[in-house]
Amino acid sequence: MRRGDGASTRQMAPKHIRNGSVLVRLVQISSVAVNLILLSFFLTKIFFNFLL
Repeated sequence: MRRGDGASTRQMAPKHIRNGSVLVRLVQISSVAVNLILLSFFLTKIFFNFLL
């Protein structure tokens, strides 16, 4: 059973890897963009607190 499942997953791997790599890249880019937005938001808050 396990050997058969491994073979089937290996045969299906290339398509999943291609789609997965694109999804992973999109997720990484989106996470980096969100982190930059949050950092800029907190930095602006800190600057306004110091100015006021």
